[in-house]
Amino acid sequence: MEMVQVNVSINLNSISDKFTDKMKLNLESLNKYEFQIPFFLPKLYRKEGTESEKLISTEMRSSITEKITEWLEYQFPARFRPGSASIIASHVTAYVEFCCPQFSMNSSEFECVVKSTAIPLLIDFFADRKELFENHDDDEFINGVQLLVKIFQEGIRQGADLLGDESQTEFFKLEEIHDNKFASMFLGVVSDLVFETFETFDIGGKTEEWKNYLKKMFANAMIGFSSRNGEISDCSVNTFRFFRSMGGTLAQLMEIVVMLKECILSGRVSEDPIFLRFSGLVNEISASLNDLLGLQKDVRNGEEEGGIILWRVQKGTDFKVVLDEEVAVLKENIRDYGMLRNLLLTKYGNEDGNLQDYLNITDSVLFGMFQVFAESDVYGMKDQIRIDMD
Repeated sequence: MEMVQVNVSINLNSISDKFTDKMKLNLESLNKYEFQIPFFLPKLYRKEGTESEKLISTEMRSSITEKITEWLEYQFPARFRPGSASIIASHVTAYVEFCCPQFSMNSSEFECVVKSTAIPLLIDFFADRKELFENHDDDEFINGVQLLVKIFQEGIRQGADLLGDESQTEFFKLEEIHDNKFASMFLGVVSDLVFETFETFDIGGKTEEWKNYLKKMFANAMIGFSSRNGEISDCSVNTFRFFRSMGGTLAQLMEIVVMLKECILSGRVSEDPIFLRFSGLVNEISASLNDLLGLQKDVRNGEEEGGIILWRVQKGTDFKVVLDEEVAVLKENIRDYGMLRNLLLTKYGNEDGNLQDYLNITDSVLFGMFQVFAESDVYGMKDQIRIDMD
């Protein structure tokens, strides 16, 4: 694959008062951190257009953001503080715009993917940005997600048609669902979204993939809670990094695109240890980019929970040492990603017709992260991430 150079500059001179004095002292040791990494240029990515094309993209982005804002407020009534739904809608629209160049922004498919991605992203926001929501109850939220994990796991074990009308009706009769507002809201939005997705993409035969995706989405959310609420705070760096890589929105987004583009791999490929490690690298690269490129926001907002960088600093490791080591890990993972990608193509390229398309999707999603962090207002990193194509 063709490689490009990515230059990143992180401003660290705005430190939240939410941190302890000891933590602040460590963070104040750096005003800025800059690094360069080689990255692969995907076959398909959202290219920067002419001024007129940029204007059209901006108008489409604004229109989609407005639609998603209204949709979120309808699906989760009385949960958002003024302006909060728009922040989340804008963010998820940017994710799909840059990580999913396979979909035209003026298509119904694009809007459908945005809605599908909004669910795992919203779970992240409920956990990380509680100030965006009215009367947020952590226990009710976590219990609701746990209940949905239990429902999907049990249903899959019994071979039930979880996405069928009969099963959905039975779910909403459950007393546990009625007792938890989060569970009922999420179950309702999933039911509507699956129906809309099947209609839009004409993939009614993919119910098994969707059932497993939904189960995994809510289960991964629980892993994310474990890293945020301190349950694994005393584990090793390697173990923390492993769990951190499993809780991200990007992995969910990639799975959505793979399903919708019908690029499901054969068992021989998906069960091969080379592919399993490759999938792990996708998640680890995603988590590293999220932690490094989101660090400026985390330091500014005092979001200490979840990410490995501030977790390690809180444990007592020097701030710059942590950053240098995490960048080194990211570079190693990028190198291994390219190597295992080539091995998979050599071994299965002629056998599995979906493999090349699958790899193209992972390439686009990971590369798009740089564009998301540069463009999304959530991070405030505009003009601080430069991709050198020459």
